[in-house]
Amino acid sequence: MSIKFSKGSIHQVLLGASCAALCSVICSACASSDDPSDKNKSDVTTSSSHPEPTTAAPSAAPSNEPSNPLPMSADEVVLVEPMGKRLGHFDVTLNQDSTSFSGLMHSAPDNETVSYDVVSKDGDCELRTPKVFTCDPVCSADQDCTTDRQCAPRPETASVGTLTVDGIQKRDQTAHFTLEPLNATTNRYNVAGLGAPAFAAGDVLTLSAQGGALEPFTISVVGIDVLMAKSVDPIPFEPGKPAEVTWVAGDPKLGQIVLTVDVGHHGGSQAEIVCNVEDTGSAQIAGSLVTGLTDLGVAGFPLVTVERRTANYANLSAGYAEFTLSSPLTLSLAIPGVQSCNTDADCENGQTCKMPNLQCVDP
Repeated sequence: MSIKFSKGSIHQVLLGASCAALCSVICSACASSDDPSDKNKSDVTTSSSHPEPTTAAPSAAPSNEPSNPLPMSADEVVLVEPMGKRLGHFDVTLNQDSTSFSGLMHSAPDNETVSYDVVSKDGDCELRTPKVFTCDPVCSADQDCTTDRQCAPRPETASVGTLTVDGIQKRDQTAHFTLEPLNATTNRYNVAGLGAPAFAAGDVLTLSAQGGALEPFTISVVGIDVLMAKSVDPIPFEPGKPAEVTWVAGDPKLGQIVLTVDVGHHGGSQAEIVCNVEDTGSAQIAGSLVTGLTDLGVAGFPLVTVERRTANYANLSAGYAEFTLSSPLTLSLAIPGVQSCNTDADCENGQTCKMPNLQCVDP
């Protein structure tokens, strides 16, 4: 199976008249009109597996039905390159015992409030630290402090009307349903009662937005398998030594694996290691990166998040919408000398549980 990549829509021209019939139409037109070209404009029609990024006419009324047939197989799904900045996203999260769906769009692209400095890199992995941005004077409650240290209005949420979802199965076996925003304030889309799993690898999942504050759009993605672990838990994570993470491999053509290592989220450091690797079943993090991360600070309950993911996009006039499938898994890490704790009772040898680091330390 292969997935066709395209940066634009694919159009098929269908000619619906035979040569003899066409000659007859032309002859009749010549006898009755001085401008026969006007009568032949309807002889050619076009169709596309994906809608155009923008509406054909601003005054056209939104429709909750896609203008073209939905893709029926993975071979028919066209991957779209996103243009501009993201306006919002729809996320399906696949776990071993549950599936969730949520989505939110904005009237304008999100403000950029976070950026990272890459400290070091090895292969498909990089050690990075977040940049902290502050604005002076402090921004108001409805503003964001952006990466250029300027206060910018926070984009308002936007309704895209009725959302039609195909290919995601509910517990009642329904694989076609519609959604409305939860309310006019948040304009968030959520659905409960999804199957577990709600789709299989290779299935086609499609969402079609009727349009409202933004123009209509349709996005299709190809289903992925739920992620299953193979690594020992906790995974050894020792400075100077490579760390190996393993999982049950999926189809590399259907998704990618993202690893995120966080050893200081309880007060040690906000640094992290991020790896983007193929879905082969294993990945190795270089010992130099392990050392670099632990040297920046550790805390209790260090972990690595393994995520299988895929995404597709729809380009709109003000930016793009994203439709993402993901299957995450969180595994513990074992760092020499780091004993995690919630209370003093979790510590040994007279140590106490330090807050907020959640780490056993000498008194």
